[in-house]
Amino acid sequence: MLSFARLITTFFGLGYLAGAGTWASIAIMLLAYFFLPESNLLGRIIIALTATAILWYLTEILRAKHDYQDPPFIVADEMAATLLLAALLPTNLWVYLVAFFVFRLFDITKWGGIYLLEKWPKTLGIMADDFAAAGYAYIIAILFNLLIQ
Repeated sequence: MLSFARLITTFFGLGYLAGAGTWASIAIMLLAYFFLPESNLLGRIIIALTATAILWYLTEILRAKHDYQDPPFIVADEMAATLLLAALLPTNLWVYLVAFFVFRLFDITKWGGIYLLEKWPKTLGIMADDFAAAGYAYIIAILFNLLIQ
């Protein structure tokens, strides 16, 4: 189970590349854009929440086994937050691009109090800062969507 957890939480090894969080977010945005059911918001949310629960569980397995704080090779946090962000957005390439760039900006810089969340214990601390960054990205992307309509 441990090697399976490592395989998934590193997104099949993508987590070992430089800029791993960005690469994982790009991959998830592309997968979401092309494969999430566009007209079924509830289905999109169920898929995202199910994936988040699985990624959370697998991250906790690795974190507990190796006493990790927030290792850069685990990109399950970026994967889960990006997927939930994409699931909530209208399927529009420009909106997705804005959301992606804002998400990465907030995830990397930890602005707006996000830095406080990564200090939370265990897997909650690993995941919380990414979901907060996704929250900021969602707000800005929705405002952008309203501007372009």
